[in-house]
Amino acid sequence: RRVHGILSRKKLNLQNLLLISDFINEKEEVSLSNEFHQKLKRLHYEKDHWDDAIVGYREIETRTFSESTSTIINRMLQHAKFVNPTRDFVHVLDLDADGHIKPHIDSTRFCGDKIAGLSLLSDCIMRLRHETQTDNFVDLHLKRRSLYVLSGEFRYNFTHEILPSGHE
Repeated sequence: RRVHGILSRKKLNLQNLLLISDFINEKEEVSLSNEFHQKLKRLHYEKDHWDDAIVGYREIETRTFSESTSTIINRMLQHAKFVNPTRDFVHVLDLDADGHIKPHIDSTRFCGDKIAGLSLLSDCIMRLRHETQTDNFVDLHLKRRSLYVLSGEFRYNFTHEILPSGHE
């Protein structure tokens, strides 16, 4: 687990940030990747997103999974402590080599009160930056196979982004 940056607020609740390295094993990663690749393979990488938050991506929302994928998703929900998930769809996002996610705060209408993600196939850097105190930020090294969960102030008061490759 590698976390670095500047967090200047003295009463920051780190319980609102969960990062678990090696949440899944390599076999599970291959299984998920293969399953999602079958759903994504006919899609082309897009240059921009409808809400201008993503560059260089393919995405789907799905609710049909193999039994092994359902088991992993249920494990994610348990670790994230979702009580009543807002949606029964899972958002699958595949970034190309130059893809990245711009700073944004997700709408509660689409995401609810927590955001959970599983990083597959490569490491990346997620930057959390306070919405109004922009010098207040933290960079999270999301290793492949890691789970992250944002809630509370990290969910509502900090933008999150995935930095482009080479901006570590």
